[in-house]
Amino acid sequence: MNIKVPKVEIILLLLSLVLIFSLSANLFLIDKAVYYYKSLNLLRLDPLEHKTEKDNKVNISAEEGSPVIILYGDSRIAQWHPKLLIPGATIINKGLEGQTTAQLRLRLESDVIANSPDMVIFQAGINDLKTIGLFPKHKEAIITNCKQNLEFIIKQISNQNIDIVVLTIFPNGKPELIRSWLWSDEIDNGVVLVNNSLLKMSNSKIHVINADNFLKAVKYIRPHFKKDMLHLNQAGYQQLNDQLQPNVLRLLSK
Repeated sequence: MNIKVPKVEIILLLLSLVLIFSLSANLFLIDKAVYYYKSLNLLRLDPLEHKTEKDNKVNISAEEGSPVIILYGDSRIAQWHPKLLIPGATIINKGLEGQTTAQLRLRLESDVIANSPDMVIFQAGINDLKTIGLFPKHKEAIITNCKQNLEFIIKQISNQNIDIVVLTIFPNGKPELIRSWLWSDEIDNGVVLVNNSLLKMSNSKIHVINADNFLKAVKYIRPHFKKDMLHLNQAGYQQLNDQLQPNVLRLLSK
């Protein structure tokens, strides 16, 4: 026996599903709007965001003779776990979520140079370049400023006779549905341009490592290293550790 569902009921069901989806999407967008509104106002209160990370409130202390390594950069540095293991070294993470190269440039003296580390491991740039999706007309200026800030930071550190290991900007994952509205291929092109600029900076104190060589597959980050579109998971950081540890040990033994 076939039971026919009236067309009106089917239409009502579809409308209900559309309404539920619409309400869920609006709640999600409201939540995001509140989050970014709070973030904007926190940034106005503390432009360098020193108060957002407990680690940045304390002075570096290490045993005499123990080499000090500072990890410096954005969230990709801040989320570094599992940690880099260098026997006998004191490793301090000075990464801060969401920071641009302009912010990193401004806190360079207080958070890095003033602490006289033996080595700095540095990675940043994506938070500048992702704004190309918001301000496409300013693409050239965004890329140029990013390059200039990175070059300034790297040279300021190396000029203090501090070894700096520079990681190129990590590859992204494929944009999720929501983020794809504000993402652009021009962002990926910007990453390539900035990374090519970084790769030309190597000298006796500046050691540039191309992260694409072990994190990237064709266009995007290797799926098994991906936490989300912009960040590494634990396997990704372990791969980073495996690639860096021999180089860091070699430089410290010079």
